[in-house]
Order: sequence, then structure tokens, then C-alpha cells
Amino acid sequence: MQTKPAPEWGKLFIQDNIVIFVIILNACVLFFHSFDELTSLHKLLEAIDHSLTVYFLIEMLLRILYSKQSVDYVRAESFSKGWRAYISDGWHKMDFVLNIISGMSLALIFVDDSWDFEYVMVLRVMRVFKFFRFLEFIPNVKKLAESAFRATKASLFIVVGFFVYNFIISLFTCYLFKNVAPEYFGNPFNSFFTIFRVFTGDGWSDIPTSIAKHSTASVAFFAKAYFMMIVMTGGILGLSIINGIFIDEMNRDKEDKVQQINNLVTEVQNIDNAQEKQLQQLENKICDLQVVIENLVKEMKDKKDK
Repeated sequence: MQTKPAPEWGKLFIQDNIVIFVIILNACVLFFHSFDELTSLHKLLEAIDHSLTVYFLIEMLLRILYSKQSVDYVRAESFSKGWRAYISDGWHKMDFVLNIISGMSLALIFVDDSWDFEYVMVLRVMRVFKFFRFLEFIPNVKKLAESAFRATKASLFIVVGFFVYNFIISLFTCYLFKNVAPEYFGNPFNSFFTIFRVFTGDGWSDIPTSIAKHSTASVAFFAKAYFMMIVMTGGILGLSIINGIFIDEMNRDKEDKVQQINNLVTEVQNIDNAQEKQLQQLENKICDLQVVIENLVKEMKDKKDK
């Protein structure tokens, strides 16, 4: 079956360099649209944004109809086959979801002042999802994503243990300081959030200071020692373990490549050693052969003299 190349106008929608430019342009449009000082341009900026959203939807449709082969785009045999080829790619799955989500913002065309403001805000937020597509064009992003996924998987149990530890400490702390510092530990959820702040080191010293202002000296001393212990065990030790595991897994690709190179060097050295050994054996056999020939020549000479 003869393949049909994509039309020239269609390449304006599916060439990567043009798509990157449109993504950046759309980001600039929404950036300026967020300024209240540019209210007079909001209608124009919204029109441009809607046009670019339609551009991305057309791009998705063309990528389904035309697949890249070698250096050109050719027409798929059918829409169903083009769809299966399109959706089989991981990045295209993300593109499809993001385009559908951001495409909902086109409903803003039909929105008037009678609509609930919260629904309008949700539709406006939908437009931002288009910019996640920029990740697709980052060099080596696939390897980076695979490394990040592997690192997340390796540190999953540590992270779960960390949150379990956070939950236990937050519940225990809630019962200890609920009456003394209700703004931090008034309920288990607030307590969980506060302990998480302590783990991250975000203004943790303000918490025992606040407790000290509303309690006795002995309680204040206990609170300071208690939160120092939490920072040491959760903030320093716990997060360091998670970071260490995550970084080690992210660097595993480099370590694997170094190991492969070392193995290759070892194999080459072994081959060289084997070849040297074989060469030495061959040289020994040649020497032995030379001795035999010399002895044979000597014997023949002796016979001739007699």
C-alpha cells in the first residue's frame, strides 16, 4: 500500500520546533492575562489562548492520522490503527489527557457573568495543564523519568514509614500539647501538618517558643527537648535517608554504565591475556620446531660426511 505523506499545512501542527514555540507563546499569553493592569487586553489574550487550545487539539488529531516514519510523516492505514499507534506511546497518553483537560477551557467562550465564579475559575485553571507538555521536549527526559520512577519505587517503603512515623508522633503530640498550643495541635490533622513542618525545618523553633509562653518552665524545657528530638530523628535522619536512597537510585544509570565499561575493559584484558598466552605457546612451538629441524639437519649432515 502506497503511503501518503502529511500535507505541508499539517506539518505546521506536528513539527516539534513549532509546537515548542506555540507552548511558550501560550505560556506568555496566560502570564500577561493574569495581570489586572492589562484588563483592556484580556479579551484579546483570551481569544489567542482559545486559538492555541484549538491548535493543540488539531495537533493531537493529526498525530493520530499521521505517524512519523524516518524523516517524514505518513498517513495511517486507518483511524483505528493510527489511534492504537498514537496511544501506545507514553508521552502521547499524557498529551491526550492534557489536551482533553485543557480543551475544557474552551467552554469559557460560552460563559457570561451569570455563571458561578467558582466554575469559571476551574475552567481557567484547566488552561494551565497545557504547559506540562513542555516536559516532552526536554532532552533525555525519558531516561530522567525512568530514573525518577525507579528512585521513587526504591524509596517507597521508606517514605511510607516516614509518614507512619509522622502520624504516630503527631497523634502523640496532639494529646500532649492540645490545650497548650491549640493553634498547632488542636486536632490530629493540624498536629500532623505541624509535625511535618518540624520535619522540614520550616520555623520549627517557633512552636516550642509558643508553648513556653503558655506553660511552666518545666513544660517549656520538655517541649524544647522534645521538638529537638523530633527534628533530629525525622528532619535530619529521616529525610537524609530518603534523599540518600533517592539520589543513589537516580545515579544508578551512571553506575551501571561505569560497571559495563569496567566489565568490557576486563573482557578485553582477558582476551589480550589469552592472545598473549596463545602467542607465547606458538612461539614455544616454533622454537621446538626449529630445534627439531636443526637436529634433523645435523643428522643428515653427519650421515653425508660418513
